[in-house]
Amino acid sequence: LIDPTVPGAAFAAQGWGLPERADLVPYDVDECFARNLGLVAGDAISTREVVLIGGGSVGSEVACDLVRQGVRRIVLIDPDTVDPVNMSRSSLDRSDIGAFKVHALRRRLLRYNPEASVEALPHPVEAEEVAFEGLVARTDLVVCAADSQVTRRYVNGVCVALRTPLLLLGFHDRAEACDIIWVTTPETPCLACINPSEHDDAAARSDIPYSTSEDSAAANGLVSDINLGNALGSSLALALIDPTGAGRSETLDPTRNRILIHSGRVPRGMWAEVFDSPFETVAFKHERIEECPHCGRTDEARAYRARLTARAGGTTADGACEERS
Repeated sequence: LIDPTVPGAAFAAQGWGLPERADLVPYDVDECFARNLGLVAGDAISTREVVLIGGGSVGSEVACDLVRQGVRRIVLIDPDTVDPVNMSRSSLDRSDIGAFKVHALRRRLLRYNPEASVEALPHPVEAEEVAFEGLVARTDLVVCAADSQVTRRYVNGVCVALRTPLLLLGFHDRAEACDIIWVTTPETPCLACINPSEHDDAAARSDIPYSTSEDSAAANGLVSDINLGNALGSSLALALIDPTGAGRSETLDPTRNRILIHSGRVPRGMWAEVFDSPFETVAFKHERIEECPHCGRTDEARAYRARLTARAGGTTADGACEERS
């Protein structure tokens, strides 16, 4: 008799057997990415560097997507460690609990591509500002998946001053909506123009950490809803890394550099005023604020940009900012 509760019992009874894995013939690492051919500019993507801030449910998935799509140079920044509460929506697993997120994520990325260059920095960006600003000055794209408004505010200012493309990803109301903003100076308004409240000191002090177990009730969200935004964020990241490749430049409308995508739930409350149905995506047009503390034309904004570029050893973005209408 075949015991139906034993996995593979029917196959074993017929002598088939179920080996844990098939014997693999020798293969080249490039074969692992062969199905990207014609969809991304492989040579261009592989030479670009991405700095990713935040290794939680958003950052970890975006990092995995980018490496699987051909990115070979990535710097991970996050001071947090992996908690049991992260298991329900992170690309990490139970063997990573207790490790720094960036170290666990680095191991996973190198399993996808052992030839990738992955640097793991387990500290806040604000802890080493001069080093971080130098890093931003050399890189091709910064992806900020941090939930701290203080961090988002600081990263936005650095990227504007150094004219480094920035992609910000976040979620509202238990992942009911994903909020994606990309900033390319001088073409787009920056985060401080789009969401001035993030630059209010009182609001920054009262923000709720998204990833710590102590605040998990305030940060609940289903991985299926979160991954809707992650997929869109990964696609936009590719467009920002290589704007001329595979037609993705058409996704970057500088007049509408903020996208909201709703979850699989029926929109309710305030979200019913924005969305008509689940899974809907809405692009918003924002104007640059002349008094913006980061990309504005005030003396204070110019001094802010000059101070950051001097520390990073870069060139000022003032000329580019002044060209915008």
